[in-house]
Amino acid sequence: ACGGTPLSASEPAIAPRPGSLRFVAYEITDPNFGGMRVATIQIPAGWHAQHEVRWDFGSANYPVKVHFRVDAPDGRSWVELFPYDAVYWMTPMFQPIAPGTRAFGAVYAPQLAIGPAMQQLLIQPARGRLPDLKIVSARPVSAQGLAAAFNEPQLRGEAMTMRTRYTLRGMPVEEDFYAFYTATQTIPYTGPQGTSYEYHRILGLAHSVGAQQGLLPQVYPLLGHIVSTLRFDETFQAHRQRVSQYITQQYNAYLQRGYNSIAAAGQLSRSISANNDALLSSMQQQRAAQSRADTARRASAGSGG
Repeated sequence: ACGGTPLSASEPAIAPRPGSLRFVAYEITDPNFGGMRVATIQIPAGWHAQHEVRWDFGSANYPVKVHFRVDAPDGRSWVELFPYDAVYWMTPMFQPIAPGTRAFGAVYAPQLAIGPAMQQLLIQPARGRLPDLKIVSARPVSAQGLAAAFNEPQLRGEAMTMRTRYTLRGMPVEEDFYAFYTATQTIPYTGPQGTSYEYHRILGLAHSVGAQQGLLPQVYPLLGHIVSTLRFDETFQAHRQRVSQYITQQYNAYLQRGYNSIAAAGQLSRSISANNDALLSSMQQQRAAQSRADTARRASAGSGG
């Protein structure tokens, strides 16, 4: 979504620095499950923020899709956070799969490198319909630094940034996309058909900073500061991991029954879709526990003040 007020070339561009603004905490919450807190981020007061949290119980790789965007009041600069995505491939192949086919929350793309992965999974879906879209540069960035900035120091892989230019509401803009591409994960499966191997790479920590053309260098310190304040809620992260583990266990059970990888994914997706109530109940319990813990912390802080 492209929020904010229309861009205008007639007004002078002002690029405030982080220290000159008042910041407020913005909570990214999951409206589907009682408002469970997903993450918090510090944004300048008066900026326009919006988010979406969507669950895909047919995806073991990263079953929750979190999207967030905040725009400056004049619409000339913004920060956007994109959902995780994944690619996979298999050996041996029991039946042919067309590259680009999406199944089980991932795209079939053997040996897809980070550059094409960013183009196909991130930039084209996000901006492909906008006029004059061009990728004008690409360069690697510190994977360790990007992972640390998102409080995910355990991640291993590579990272890249790509600068794009396009037209937004009649005005030329520039936008830098960043993403982390995990190292290849090899998953062996042994069943009645023998042993096969599935390979996964996840494209995560994907975000962008953008501005009216010519303004981006001035607002980079501010936009970078906003990104650096993002913190995912530990309770929510733990629950996401449990959901992923549950999906993986069920998937492996179907493989053991003799399904091939594609059939197992399809059967599992149908099964989970028919039994969402159990997962929803679990999330509601997590939300209630979080609320109780928050209330207890506030009460303790108040009595100790």
